[in-house]
Amino acid sequence: MARKRDPDREAQRRSDILQAAARAFIREGLRGTSIATICKEAGISPGHLYYYFPSKEALIEAMAEADLAAIRGYAQHLHTLDELLDAAVASSEFMSHPYNEPGKLLEGALAFDLHAEATRNPRIHAIMDRHYRDISALFGERLAAAQKAGGVNAAHDPVKLARLVGAVREGLLVMSAIGPDMVDAEMRSVARRMLEAAARG
Repeated sequence: MARKRDPDREAQRRSDILQAAARAFIREGLRGTSIATICKEAGISPGHLYYYFPSKEALIEAMAEADLAAIRGYAQHLHTLDELLDAAVASSEFMSHPYNEPGKLLEGALAFDLHAEATRNPRIHAIMDRHYRDISALFGERLAAAQKAGGVNAAHDPVKLARLVGAVREGLLVMSAIGPDMVDAEMRSVARRMLEAAARG
């Protein structure tokens, strides 16, 4: 008699495998990490892993989908211009927010590894492209509302302005990963003032 499937248990097992894979990927990179290494980190057999993820590529895609969905969930709770700008220049610790579950898989160098993989892997590229377009559209709506309220210059294209805010966020994250001392509180304050001046001016 076949054992009855337990969806909650399977969801937890998938999450455990993703967390283990993230630890392995952080050490060895997306391309350098083998299935054997992931299985050892997770304490499971290859057959067990393949039950949940048919390939390493599928596992990477699931990690990307999970983290990016968490970021979009967090972004849904940013409504005002001030909230958007605060998030744009915040440290990574600021993003450790209850809305940001189950995130934190693709942090630091691993996040940059995913971006590099998107230039080579069409499926990852599609996931990342959709994410950035969705975030730009969401923030564009917020900025368009701020325009109507007189808080953002009416001459701006709100979606392009949203992309500028996002680009500053990504740039600060990259720079802080390379040299944390280069992105201190003063630097974040300057970046925020510049973004606010651009939005209002």
